[in-house]
Amino acid sequence: MSRLGCIALALVSLFAATQCVAGGTDSFACVDRLLRSEPDTYKWLSTALELPDSVYAEVRFGERFKHLSGGRMGPYTFSARSRIPGPTVRFLDKSGRQLPESRMEEASSIDEKLVSIQVQDSRSDQPPPQCHN
Repeated sequence: MSRLGCIALALVSLFAATQCVAGGTDSFACVDRLLRSEPDTYKWLSTALELPDSVYAEVRFGERFKHLSGGRMGPYTFSARSRIPGPTVRFLDKSGRQLPESRMEEASSIDEKLVSIQVQDSRSDQPPPQCHN
């Protein structure tokens, strides 16, 4: 198993209409600004993860947007290395002894360490943006 922790962070639940085109890579600074506006979230993420230099913005504004053409908006996705020591999953028998991988189907419990985190903002208090003709 890899020691990389991956995070997919959707800061907002946004959908783009057909006038918006596929997103692209952007500097982490655009997300950092948004995260810092939510101090509790920022503290949690920056403590648990080594944050990257870049993010993937899911939406890029097309030429129809006179002033925003080429600009990007979320949701944003990025991969980050976990500050939490290595991911491990141990399969245990009824006595709490670790089973070899060849016998993992016989396990009665597992000892699991955090490997990855996926966060998605599920608020529905704002409608998705519409890219009008």
